[in-house]
Amino acid sequence: MDATANYPAFKINFQENGIYSSANGGQVFRPTGTWSWIDKITLVDLQLDVFTDVTIISFSSERMTWIFNYSFGGVSAGTTGNYKVMLEKL
Repeated sequence: MDATANYPAFKINFQENGIYSSANGGQVFRPTGTWSWIDKITLVDLQLDVFTDVTIISFSSERMTWIFNYSFGGVSAGTTGNYKVMLEKL
């Protein structure tokens, strides 16, 4: 199911110090949090906020696509489940 409409104008900014900030991320992406590489050699797996592991399935200079399972929002909030997120560089 396409949930794009639930995240209008979503933005995320990763800083080198391991902090990210986001806008319009709903319950899935907090306004600020931490990130780190799970494997610093392959650089395809991220850990967000210690509880969400993200796999980068495609990456270019302009776009990045992630997949992950989010299990902390709850069914009533409509956020629990598998996600595929396509990000574009601004």
